[in-house]
Amino acid sequence: MDDVGDIRLVILGKIGAGKSSLGNSLLGRKEFKSTSLRSPNTLKPECLRGSAPLTDRTKLVVVDTPGITDTKTLTTETFQEIARCIELLYPGPHIFLLVLKIGRFTQEEMDTIKHLKYWFGQDFMKYTVFIFTGKDSLDFDGSTIDQHLENSPSELKELIREAGGRVAAINNRGHYPDLEVDVKTIMTLITQTIQVNKGQCYTQQMYQQAVTVRGKQPRLMDDEQFNDEKDLRIRETLKRYRRDEEEQRTRRSKDLHIETMSSESPNNEIRIVILGKSGVGKSSLGNNLVQRRSFLTGSAGTSITSICQFAQVKRNDGSTLCVVDTPGLFDTRKSNQETMTEIVRCIGLSSPGPHVFFFVLRIGRFTKEDLDTVDHLVAVFGETVVRHVVVIFTGKDSLEHDEITLSDYLNDKSIPRELNLLLQRCHSRCAAINNRAPDTQADIDAIINLVNKTIQENGGNYYTGEIYLAAEEALKEKMTSMDEEERKKERQHAEREQKEMAEGKLQETEKLKTGLGENTNSDSRRIIRELLAASDEIVKSLFNAVRPIMATALDTLAQMRCTIS
Repeated sequence: MDDVGDIRLVILGKIGAGKSSLGNSLLGRKEFKSTSLRSPNTLKPECLRGSAPLTDRTKLVVVDTPGITDTKTLTTETFQEIARCIELLYPGPHIFLLVLKIGRFTQEEMDTIKHLKYWFGQDFMKYTVFIFTGKDSLDFDGSTIDQHLENSPSELKELIREAGGRVAAINNRGHYPDLEVDVKTIMTLITQTIQVNKGQCYTQQMYQQAVTVRGKQPRLMDDEQFNDEKDLRIRETLKRYRRDEEEQRTRRSKDLHIETMSSESPNNEIRIVILGKSGVGKSSLGNNLVQRRSFLTGSAGTSITSICQFAQVKRNDGSTLCVVDTPGLFDTRKSNQETMTEIVRCIGLSSPGPHVFFFVLRIGRFTKEDLDTVDHLVAVFGETVVRHVVVIFTGKDSLEHDEITLSDYLNDKSIPRELNLLLQRCHSRCAAINNRAPDTQADIDAIINLVNKTIQENGGNYYTGEIYLAAEEALKEKMTSMDEEERKKERQHAEREQKEMAEGKLQETEKLKTGLGENTNSDSRRIIRELLAASDEIVKSLFNAVRPIMATALDTLAQMRCTIS
């Protein structure tokens, strides 16, 4: 080693990834204050240093850097403070620990790593070790970090290859001896990396070389900030356009006598559509709602759910809870065709209209990408859809770990302004759940009570914009056709049975006749939902029915997606 045998580490990553908790785990005490539940806008970006003795009489010195938030709003000041880690660890850090949360690898994480490579230069990855927090999710799914990486995005695999394949995982909330095993594994990997680098560290000279290279390259962050301001102006224009269009739709819908749950809602259904970014726990929430594993779940950054899926459960009060799980419905990386297909499938599965849209967020993770999902929802379905939106926070165990309630979290003055605005739009309709808890019944009961309250506030109405009204007409035609075909088969069967009966068994024949037509419209809807979930056969015909109405909405959505791509 090059400095009295001390091991010097820098912890980097996005806010909420578990950087500070990792530092505390490595040092064996609470040296750094976790900022995962606080707004990045209210925290002064500052590097913090802590140390602890090692068993071989050397010190472990750790610098916790400011959490990176939205890469489009990053400032030079933030990176200058992060770069100060070099002087805090003179002559330089041996290792950069790049922290990612298991199940959270989006374009934002990718951009964060790109910015770090841009800032620290070509030598950065030579000294980098990837640390995945949230190892408990792997244990819960019965998988390993290697299995997680096999199913991870190709971009992540390539970055790990650049770093020599150096990865480890940790459950920062674990207890002895499991946490000690995780820390020992990480320290062994760190020691091995230092040996591979022959004891050398990332030096001030390396950083100055990176500064020189940056001076010859385009100013990446300044360009992105300019684009973000331009996007904001475009988005505000689009919002005004949507408001005007929605006023016209509202006036027209008054003449369409929107259906309510109390009138013709099939089988007294309560229909829920689950929306949110990949990896926030949508499918796990759906499974807890229907009390079985109907939706595939995984811990990798990519979504297991590839198309909209449907499941239902009969509740004790006699109602049927119908749940539609969506695969990141408004993911900007999807093609327009993929987006349109899944929007139509979602409409068909939740027709004649959902009572509630669940917008799922993970505690401590609220980025610009998340906010864009709500804007996209409004772009397609109109502003009135917000009346049916309920925000569900997953990761409730993180609140319990910090000994605070959801109310404490939301009332904290440092909560991001965007989150407050979202909750205001939804009239503070929100709840939290720990999807991994052995018993989720209390959380589910609270969520269902909120659903019922939302339905009551909407006068029993489920959401039926023009798109849903057009789709329902098309589906009713299909169901009528299916019913007629089924009745025809039943009549033919009854006629065959009747011929075989003796005259003395006329009564039994009458019984057969009374059974005709008992295959109700509800059965046809169930069959159609199964077909919608299994293939694109009905999706295509349904799309033709809603194409004229979707055209304007999808044009608006496409423009919005262009402004943030």
